Amino acid sequence: MACCNYVNSQINTTESVPHSIGYRFKDGIYLSYNDFLQNSPVRFESLISPRYGDTDFFDLLEKQKSISYYDDYGILTETDIKNVWGYSKNGKPYIYWAEKFNLIPYIGSVSHFVAIIRVYYDYYHRPFNDPFYYSGSADIRYKDEVVQFLIDFEIGKVLDFNIENTKFILKREPELFEEFNNLRKRKQSRLLFFYIKRYNEKNPLYLPKN
Repeated sequence: MACCNYVNSQINTTESVPHSIGYRFKDGIYLSYNDFLQNSPVRFESLISPRYGDTDFFDLLEKQKSISYYDDYGILTETDIKNVWGYSKNGKPYIYWAEKFNLIPYIGSVSHFVAIIRVYYDYYHRPFNDPFYYSGSADIRYKDEVVQFLIDFEIGKVLDFNIENTKFILKREPELFEEFNNLRKRKQSRLLFFYIKRYNEKNPLYLPKN
């Protein structure tokens, strides 16, 4: 069910606000899931490699195996790019997933994003379409597919966007869950995003005040 999980961080609701369209995420690198929830990134200007001044900075950032930056104490630090949670650019958050930084266009206590996933297939050579021929060697091919994901901030996990995981989330709101569960499967598939939005209306994502 879950693709990945993170250590959750509690937000002090007395010093935070529910997320709204006008909320601005600070530009910089979110080294961890908790850094994102605290809206506390490493400023792009603190990076040594790649350098923020480069015209192709964001393309370089995605291709890096690691990043180097000065931390809050002025100590030069290196971090594997695979351990970076994401970044914010022009106030918009991106999550590092499937070796790319992907925009999170819909944000709530359950957020939604899409990523391009490379899927590999094995094709065995069959000359002249002979169904009884087996060579023992496979021709490995692949194609890129657009896949939808959810970020469940209640438990700190990235989930596949499907009926099973939507039910898992809606169980926290019994009335919504019962309503959704009584729908035909085809209608459930059509209304996944609608019910996620309704869940978020009841459970806003709290973030530090700008």
